[in-house]
Amino acid sequence: MSRINRISFVKHQPNLHNRVHIWAPDFVYEIDHGEPCAVSLNHQLSLALLVAASLHFLLLGEHAAESPFLAAGFLAAGVGQVALATLVAVQPSKLAYRSAIVLDVFLILLYVGHVLVGVPLPTGSGLEFGFSPRENLDIGGVSTVMAELAAVALAYAVLFAKPRPQTAAE
Repeated sequence: MSRINRISFVKHQPNLHNRVHIWAPDFVYEIDHGEPCAVSLNHQLSLALLVAASLHFLLLGEHAAESPFLAAGFLAAGVGQVALATLVAVQPSKLAYRSAIVLDVFLILLYVGHVLVGVPLPTGSGLEFGFSPRENLDIGGVSTVMAELAAVALAYAVLFAKPRPQTAAE
């Protein structure tokens, strides 16, 4: 039996006692616990991470003009997200899901800080830091945050899904 069944409604079946149901708009994913999580959710998580990474790579040149340190940060964020997308698709694990959550929440908070006050960057003279100019809200930044929020939500859905309680009828 496949680890993922696309069904239009939940049927009470005795063999579903250690599966969890994750609701999506018009179907339910069943995830077997103790085995790699639902392939479809892993693919969606990988896709969200790849979209965020692609946007970081696309915005790399724009931020490199502002500061080479910002460019290095965007490159590191993109490489980290590509690495996690690959890990989630090839060898899913709780560590990979937790890492995706930590990385994306950190990047979202960093973006919010950049929009509100700027980020501290080296000034080039010793160990002195100065705040970069505040980032303007634009479609690239907002799209990146949306992809990162989707990745966090999907990682939480897979990581913290609880088994459906078994009823007496099963």
